[in-house]
Amino acid sequence: MVQLYCTLTFLHKRGISCILKIKELGYENISDCAEDLFGFKKTMTYDLIGIYNDFHERQAPLQLQKNVESFSQSQLIVLTKVNWCRDSFIDLAQPEDTVETFRKAKNLWNKIYNKGCSPKGNYTTLREFLEINEIPKKEYLEIYTMGEGLPDDEAK
Repeated sequence: MVQLYCTLTFLHKRGISCILKIKELGYENISDCAEDLFGFKKTMTYDLIGIYNDFHERQAPLQLQKNVESFSQSQLIVLTKVNWCRDSFIDLAQPEDTVETFRKAKNLWNKIYNKGCSPKGNYTTLREFLEINEIPKKEYLEIYTMGEGLPDDEAK
């Protein structure tokens, strides 16, 4: 799997020579090449490049970093979209967490940090983070439909 990420990233990042090679092979861009050679759509191609860029082992580029090697490809894609304090988020994540749990936690995590706040409470897993920091749906709808954003006591 990492070799594929590496191949896509190599082709994507190596500049003019690879762009010319891709064009010589009859492709307009990396996503056209990946779709034809591997069957990947544009989004998957760039998601795989993102996984490689964010999580390959610097000293051994064909390996994932130890702290993420047990996560699924879908979980890794979600991790690439954590915008703030990614290492802290990864410390909470567990391979047995569902992709839905990853997504919900990532959305809430980014929302809290985007507002310049910190998550409240003590937690050691993504599920605990969600339980402590998630706003009930009814309250969430009232807050956001009124355009008020997170109340200060809810965001901390």
